[in-house]
Amino acid sequence: MNDKKFLVLGASSGLGREITKNLILEGSTVVGVGRSKDKLDNLTRDIQSEKFIPFPYTVSDFEGFVSNLSRLSEAYGPFDGVFNSLGEERVKSLKMIKYKDIEKVFFPLFFSSLAIIKLSLKQSFLSDRGSIVLMSSVSSQSGKSGMALYASARGAIESLIKSSAHELAAQNKRINSIRAGAVKTEMHARLTANLSQEQISAYENEHLLGFGETQDIVEVVLFLMTERSKWITGTSIDVDGGFLA
Repeated sequence: MNDKKFLVLGASSGLGREITKNLILEGSTVVGVGRSKDKLDNLTRDIQSEKFIPFPYTVSDFEGFVSNLSRLSEAYGPFDGVFNSLGEERVKSLKMIKYKDIEKVFFPLFFSSLAIIKLSLKQSFLSDRGSIVLMSSVSSQSGKSGMALYASARGAIESLIKSSAHELAAQNKRINSIRAGAVKTEMHARLTANLSQEQISAYENEHLLGFGETQDIVEVVLFLMTERSKWITGTSIDVDGGFLA
């Protein structure tokens, strides 16, 4: 990973932050996109490396995001890999869903992923043999009340990578996603904040190996970003502690 260049979306918190830290420890340069300038500033102070380039940005429309990513690639690309963990959780019953909920959950995740893939067909954005890794969820395969919108957004990502893999393969580029179970991040803390201890324990027991740690996901992302996974594309890999078993 030494002297490689990566783009990480969602770098200001959670998995994106941990991926950024690990890539820089491996000797890579990382352009980190995140909504919170304060969190990116904190990450900059934490990392203390010239190899981290923060870029505060909130996804609001597709064309605008494509334009901004193009400028990033002109300045720092082409990238050897892209990791996208942008997205927002929202537990809501179907009868309560409003258009603003769709915007908050579906659009940032899908728009950002589609923008990455569109630009990755250019050599100036994603280098030869480059790799894209997106985040999916076990919710795309296993239903729960209140999770229809979140699950649909993740399911859309899994469908997107299958078709995209065909176009990217013509340029020897790869795309995959990680179908994650419950990992102890800020998002996980928010999702379980209103649950009783009994409910949390029952949820954890659905994972044969318990809740995951961020490093459990990091290791698989690093694998998918390197030549060690050069024969893997167009698939979603379960990293779920046995949830779907």
